[in-house]
Amino acid sequence: MFHGRKRASLSFSLFLAGAALAIPAHAEPPARVMSLNVCTDQLAMALAAPGQLVSVSFLARDPDLSPLHREAERYPVNRGMAEDVFLARPDLVVTGTYTLHNTTQLLKRLGFRVEEFSFVQTLDTIPRDIRRMGALLGREEKAEAMAADFEAGLAEVEADRCEPRPTALAYEQNGVALGKGTLADTVLAAAGFRNLAAEEGVEGMAPFPLELVVEKKPDIVIVPGGDGDAPSLGAFVPRHPALRALPATRIGAFVPRGSWSCGGPAVLEAVKALHALRREIKSCEAPPLPAPLPLEGRGKGWGSARSAPKKNSLTPCGLTPTPNPSPQGAGLSHMDFEFLIGPPPLTPPLKGEGDSEVSAPPSPLRGGVRGGGPGEAEQRLHPYAIALPQGGREPVRAAVAPPCGEAP
Repeated sequence: MFHGRKRASLSFSLFLAGAALAIPAHAEPPARVMSLNVCTDQLAMALAAPGQLVSVSFLARDPDLSPLHREAERYPVNRGMAEDVFLARPDLVVTGTYTLHNTTQLLKRLGFRVEEFSFVQTLDTIPRDIRRMGALLGREEKAEAMAADFEAGLAEVEADRCEPRPTALAYEQNGVALGKGTLADTVLAAAGFRNLAAEEGVEGMAPFPLELVVEKKPDIVIVPGGDGDAPSLGAFVPRHPALRALPATRIGAFVPRGSWSCGGPAVLEAVKALHALRREIKSCEAPPLPAPLPLEGRGKGWGSARSAPKKNSLTPCGLTPTPNPSPQGAGLSHMDFEFLIGPPPLTPPLKGEGDSEVSAPPSPLRGGVRGGGPGEAEQRLHPYAIALPQGGREPVRAAVAPPCGEAP
């Protein structure tokens, strides 16, 4: 037994010595690249030049984990072992920070060039990782175009988000949920959902009790897209009958298979799919009007009051007209007027016909008002200002109704 161990130790020492002598010289860009991690597989396959990538991990062919599983069929696979790397003799090894850590350290000691990509991935890290892989492979131009397309597509989806945001739960095998700080968390936020697991205090990946799912009744539960080649009892937890019994909860994969397992360009397809689903679930509320901005200047308008106008003043609560001299009394009458609007404490005067200055209690305006000033869409007339967006100098239109001049 003892002599056997000595022979094994001696053989391993000779292996290390031979490996150190056999390391190929570094080249720029590297001619032979090897990936040991399913996530670096995706970036390397998307960016490598023909013939540059010599091996990917065996998980690259798993459709549940790899959106490029069909492309992976063209490459030899490895299991992330030091022996695999030694035999392939790559110029560059790319891997993840948690992929067979002992192997990574051994390869570095042997002199192999190893570049590690972080296990922590979010939507923000994807463009950075794309550009970094492009720089490592000498494919900067292609990487920049890919990263820019990803950023533009993501910005387009995020610009279309609205309230209210439905609740979603990414529910994996054995009842494990994807919480705060995960790639799924940022995907859900970008698509317009609230992550139930994150709201319940889950950070990273952690068990999420089935009873809590039933209690919280999320709008959607996202489950894995397939059972794989070897289904297990844990795979049935996200499809428990108690979840199926929730009448208002949708349960399904909802995202393209493998699209958000790693931080790569394919994640954008998951964002788009969930964004489309969000649109189906709940309609968007009308966005709130912008904060009122003081409007200074002169405008013309019309409205209806319960007295024919003589000389009037526009107050925060409506129009103060002169008494109606007509025998019909307080009938609804149309009036045209000019007004000045400015910031408090200015009460814009209203000019009408006649010289009488007899005032009466305010009578609310119930109609449209047009005023000159910076604005470009439907507006609301506030007591001393008109709510309007920035930009433009088109005339504005405001609907005015009680109480106190607030629009309905």
